Amino acid sequence: MNRYIKLLFIFGCSVLAYCILTTLLLANYAGNNPLNKLKINAANYISIFPEGWSFFTKTVKEPSLSLYKVENGMLKREDLRAFQSRFLWGANRNNRLLSVEVSNVIRKVNAAGMRKMTYLQNIKFRENINDYFSADTLLYNNVTADEQLKLLRGKYVIVIEDFRPWSILKRKDEFEVKQKISLIPVLIK
Repeated sequence: MNRYIKLLFIFGCSVLAYCILTTLLLANYAGNNPLNKLKINAANYISIFPEGWSFFTKTVKEPSLSLYKVENGMLKREDLRAFQSRFLWGANRNNRLLSVEVSNVIRKVNAAGMRKMTYLQNIKFRENINDYFSADTLLYNNVTADEQLKLLRGKYVIVIEDFRPWSILKRKDEFEVKQKISLIPVLIK
């Protein structure tokens, strides 16, 4: 019995060492990887990681995007996170298509020079945006949606927030924290 335990332990350690070694080799020599030390003239292999590891991260200075749907004169937040039950925890592509459609709308608004309102607003506006902005008084930009994507129809408000440093945000109860936000009211047809 003791002999089988030793054999099982040696087998388990060798499998673990093989897996670690294989992962390290693939991580170092796979194409789109920041750890790749290959020269430009050397052969490149297909990466096993999507877009390198930077695919999973975004810069902290990148603005935050929120989408609000206008229902009965009120702004109701649409959750764009993929890891939800309605998007099958990321397996359903509707969330990605929704994000693509929102980015296409923003691109069309920027290209056409349409109305984009910029404010310096108290950080607490996130708790209830309806206390700060009224959906009835906003002037909406008319945007024609792409024919392939038909997820967004109706009145929406896209909110783009510039992030503040965490050291300031965690003290928002001590003093008033303001941040720059841009509102893009759109009527998508």
